[in-house]
Amino acid sequence: MAISVSAPPAGGSTPTTLTAQRSQTSISGHIADVSGIAVEGALIQLFPSADVRSDGQYFLETRAAGTPGQFALPGINIGPMSSRRRFAGLERPERVTTSDVNGNFEIPSVLPGYYLLTAQALSSDGTTLSAGARVLDFNARSLRPEETSWKLNNVEKSAAPTPLSSPTAIVYYMTDRNPNATSTQARPLYSNDFADGSQPRYGSCVVEEAGQLRTQCQELSARVAISRAVTDQRKAPHSQLIVFAHGFNVDFTEAIRVAGALATGTHRPVFVYDWASAKTLLYTPDEDRVRGALINDGRQFIEDLADAVGVRNLVLVGHSMGARAAFQFANTVTDKHVGHGDRLAGLIFFAGDEFETTVRGGLHNLDPSPDTVLNYTSNRDIALLLSLAFHFGNQRIGADVPRIVVVDGMQTVESSRAQTDWLGHGYFTDLGLLEDLNAALDGTPPAQRTKTLAPHAGQNYFDFLSRLAK
Repeated sequence: MAISVSAPPAGGSTPTTLTAQRSQTSISGHIADVSGIAVEGALIQLFPSADVRSDGQYFLETRAAGTPGQFALPGINIGPMSSRRRFAGLERPERVTTSDVNGNFEIPSVLPGYYLLTAQALSSDGTTLSAGARVLDFNARSLRPEETSWKLNNVEKSAAPTPLSSPTAIVYYMTDRNPNATSTQARPLYSNDFADGSQPRYGSCVVEEAGQLRTQCQELSARVAISRAVTDQRKAPHSQLIVFAHGFNVDFTEAIRVAGALATGTHRPVFVYDWASAKTLLYTPDEDRVRGALINDGRQFIEDLADAVGVRNLVLVGHSMGARAAFQFANTVTDKHVGHGDRLAGLIFFAGDEFETTVRGGLHNLDPSPDTVLNYTSNRDIALLLSLAFHFGNQRIGADVPRIVVVDGMQTVESSRAQTDWLGHGYFTDLGLLEDLNAALDGTPPAQRTKTLAPHAGQNYFDFLSRLAK
């Protein structure tokens, strides 16, 4: 997409020499929209050792492990990249930060050398904006004064996902968010604040084909919402109900919209576990909230739903941080029902922001149905690279860095070819992946899902085959 910055580098070209000076300093700047209004929360990325050859190609080279950095936002040190990787889109950055409420950003403790600096943001309608990429010969100084203000302009929308196959879907929800001041039972509206001390609220929503809310939701009692979901489950051709747990930095509307895409793509009713994400780029508050929600309201919710629908008809799907909820739900349900011979119909992780050690250590206790624990991963997922750094390099099950997670009893599908968002994190609504998920939940082993999967040579996981390539 064509996004320009407000001023070119001084002299009009990239410097070609470096000095021997090794002192550290910071890179700082300001980002604004075309009218000059500051952009909060833009993603600023610094790629190490960006070299420019005479043919104009960018290359990214490995920086030694231990390069100065902080495991806290801003200034995350994500670690070395593979050597001499050609720059094509967004690869793995060394440092990531975000712009503050005034549009300012700073990346501290940077050594002299060549770097590639990029900036991206989202508009209110979800359009991806970008300040583009610029090569810096950084010699212990900040950006030049004429370079410190980047403007986002020439906005172009990202490629739209393939339309969903069903015109509408009804999804159900349980939320522990506070209702807004104008919220009513007939037209509920929810904030991003946790409703501390209040009972969780239940309801249903209609979602149209494009994944947007077509009508306002309505609140229902817990009993009525669960009863209607069970009725839909029994009428569904697959006789399964999906419980969907969303991830980090998601508000109520986005959680319902994504659940609608999941329902239309899988042809199964969906019940959303809508924990009160703070809808902020700060990571720790959401970690605390999803942990607290599971302890407080989540356990009762999943037990009531499992009792009503039957464990063998229950599919648990967790996206990003919601993988933690899905995994805990699986353990909660198993503790209560496994002695009676019932097993979950499915446990699905998309871009799972959960510790590998947690899943590896606890999966064998679940006794899941064969071929119905799936782990969809991607090497394009910038959000999980951030989480990896935030957790001091502890492997996330959805990240292919530093390696792809393969665990006995769990299918891993490398999904980097799927359609996704600019962070590489929202690929789970790709119709090809949902087609693969449908086949898995119908009991088709991965080796027989040849329309969507191919075994990875020499490795015990499968590669997703892009629908776009067919």
